[in-house]
Amino acid sequence: MALTATGDWTIGVVCDGVSMSPRAERAAQVATTVGAAHLEAGLLAGVLPETALEDAAAHAGRAVSALAASVDAAPACTYVAGIAGPEGIWCAWTRSYRPQGPGRLLLCTDGLTRHLSDADALRAVLARVRRPTPPGHGPLDDARALIGYALGAGGQDNITALLIHTDRPRRGY
Repeated sequence: MALTATGDWTIGVVCDGVSMSPRAERAAQVATTVGAAHLEAGLLAGVLPETALEDAAAHAGRAVSALAASVDAAPACTYVAGIAGPEGIWCAWTRSYRPQGPGRLLLCTDGLTRHLSDADALRAVLARVRRPTPPGHGPLDDARALIGYALGAGGQDNITALLIHTDRPRRGY
């Protein structure tokens, strides 16, 4: 997982090694590092968020492919990346979204979505840890609550949850 901020942008990348492939953990580390670096560079260079996400995913994929000892011994991982900025949020493989107010962008592995597969279930878990909202409660607390729920539900896969708050003022609204 990588979380970084550059200028007005918050960048998140979450990768999960495919357990049936060799060096899956290394593949996830490389994809995360390369993807986050290319996203940051693209956004700093003024590239559109959609283009930066596409380019970063391609670079991450090539970097993981370069780890292969042979065609039959290629590492693999999942890859998800998201960007929150003053104009909205973007996520790899989806369109942009321009929320009307504050919210959160969740990037996670299937270890979480296996137990919390829809927005209502996610909101219900988060609502339980926020009644009333403790002082200083933040995104790390929310991520821990989601992971704790998945572990309590029998989570047996890697569980990573990265929450990016999108409460910055929006231009153009």
